[in-house]
Amino acid sequence: MISIRRFLDSRSDQVADALLRTTHLLLEGIERHAVRPDASDYDRFRKEVRLILGDLKDGTPASEILVLAGQALKALEGYNARATKQMHAQCEDLQNMVAMLTRTMAAITSGSQSSISRLQEIEATLQTASQLEDFHTAKIRMSECLDVLGKEIVRHRSESAKQVSEMHSAVQGLCSRTAHTAEELARKDPLTKLPERAGAEVALAAVVKESRPVFAAVFATDRLDLINARFGRAVGDDVLVFFCQHVAQALKEGDRLYRWTGPAILAILHRNASLPSVREDMNGLFAKRLTMNVTSENRSVLLAVPAKWMVFAAQEIRPLPRLIQSIDAFVHGEPPEAKTIGS
Repeated sequence: MISIRRFLDSRSDQVADALLRTTHLLLEGIERHAVRPDASDYDRFRKEVRLILGDLKDGTPASEILVLAGQALKALEGYNARATKQMHAQCEDLQNMVAMLTRTMAAITSGSQSSISRLQEIEATLQTASQLEDFHTAKIRMSECLDVLGKEIVRHRSESAKQVSEMHSAVQGLCSRTAHTAEELARKDPLTKLPERAGAEVALAAVVKESRPVFAAVFATDRLDLINARFGRAVGDDVLVFFCQHVAQALKEGDRLYRWTGPAILAILHRNASLPSVREDMNGLFAKRLTMNVTSENRSVLLAVPAKWMVFAAQEIRPLPRLIQSIDAFVHGEPPEAKTIGS
């Protein structure tokens, strides 16, 4: 019975090349779309995947690719376990805060309800009292009730102060974690220096509520995976940075640019214009064929940078998840209305 490794080694270079490209694309997707409950652990996981991606070079034997894929799977399993544990801990923090508030409200009402019942009994005794002894008994019971009520007030005050102190500590912890989340939203992509997708989604959620027209323009370098496979990842990174700079120079004051996913970037545009008019403006950005000089095998190559783009009227696609889904569908599937340039 032949092993998978021997089978792959016996195949042609085309099979090895296809396996290399498929593994490369899968690892890139895993690196970019992993959940991020903890920023430092997320960065460490991305570095692990990037090291593996660095070993996936042209000409790597199929058996070697299987070993690297196994390393990636082990790193992913470890990160998944740690991320799940962190998210469970965050969920438990919130549950504890809700339970604390519930206990506080129950403590405030339970003691008072007991005293109210005793006072109501005394009131009924006074209403039916017929002898002096009945009034004397009611007076004693009233004194006892007031004494108990006074002690309950002191106890409630002490317990309330303790509960407020505990809730204050819990809120401070939550605020600290919220600030950490805000810092993550403001984090920039190390390659393009643009804010990352998390920041883009928050910005979209805000602008769709505005009264002035807002547009979401998505731009993607087409066939970046082929450029990476032919010239190497470093050249592919240079192409993506060049593409981002080309788009950025056409934006106006108040527009914002984000790294969306993979080869795609997203611009949020504020324009007092119609959708066809904004699309016409963006069309001028790629009126000429986009090219750049790259160095490959010690020689300069004039490389065409094919691209595709689409503009969406952000406020006309509701709710927000549907807008995000439309953007992702364009990036990954190129719907019929997509504009493709330079191919």
